[in-house]
Amino acid sequence: MVIYFLKLIRWPNLIMIALIQLLVKIFIIQGLAVPHMLSNFEYFLGILCTTLLAAAGYLINDYYDEENDAINKPERMIIGKHIAKKDALSYYIFMSFLALLIGTYLAYIVDWLSLAFIPLLATIVLYLYAYDFKRRLLIGNILVSLMTALPIWLIAVFDILPGLELYADRAELMASVFKMIGVYGLFAAIMNFIREIAKDAEDLEGDKAMGFQTLAILIGRKNSGYVLSVLMLIVVSALSRYLISLVEGQDILSASYLGIFVILPLIFLMIKSIQAESKLDFKKISTGLKRVMLFGILSIIVFTISFYLAVFEF
Repeated sequence: MVIYFLKLIRWPNLIMIALIQLLVKIFIIQGLAVPHMLSNFEYFLGILCTTLLAAAGYLINDYYDEENDAINKPERMIIGKHIAKKDALSYYIFMSFLALLIGTYLAYIVDWLSLAFIPLLATIVLYLYAYDFKRRLLIGNILVSLMTALPIWLIAVFDILPGLELYADRAELMASVFKMIGVYGLFAAIMNFIREIAKDAEDLEGDKAMGFQTLAILIGRKNSGYVLSVLMLIVVSALSRYLISLVEGQDILSASYLGIFVILPLIFLMIKSIQAESKLDFKKISTGLKRVMLFGILSIIVFTISFYLAVFEF
């Protein structure tokens, strides 16, 4: 029972969400001595809030995706097979309620109660995505991608934004770090959007049988591969410009990491997308994009190390 529940809430994804937020705390907020509002325990509660939101989102998505999964991934079905639908719904309600409770508490702690509406909005969006929006052309892809970036943005909003007036003398540093965290969130959103298109191409048969209106259904698998390659080319171009700026700034460590672990794998996946035709092809591309996203976020560690090496002139 426990094993199936962990699979249902995508425990590896939840660990990645928590890891990203820990990296932001350790290597950006604490590493750069950025003034912040949350204690370590309150920050942990923030991580718990976002992971609960994500877990509830995965759960309700599978709850409404039962028939679709029976076609696309029958071997991975859990709800209705290993966990009763009514139990799954109860878990969803409990996790959502607990996440909202924590979000409200943290909003109270930082003396900005309106922030409590962000977890509430996320809960509503994730529910509507599972219930209806994922059936719509691109709307569901965009919304779920924004929700992927939310854990990164949410922590910054709660931990840094409320302190801009309180720590006015450090406002410039706080604003710069807030922007940096925002860029990482944007990277996660864009990469997840591209991955969503790959997943739609992978799940074409089941989505079509359920009456979905995804891009893959509209233009077909082969053309979806071409779209993926163009989107990845745009990302590679943007990252390459940043890589050049790193080289010009003599940050060879960061430039090497970005080139080897992010840009080169993206170029490889871009070529594979042009060649992709089958369900398996797009599954491999989706998995590859997930790894690139992870390595992109892990660059937080490398960039921080490079910063300290530059400061202390090692």
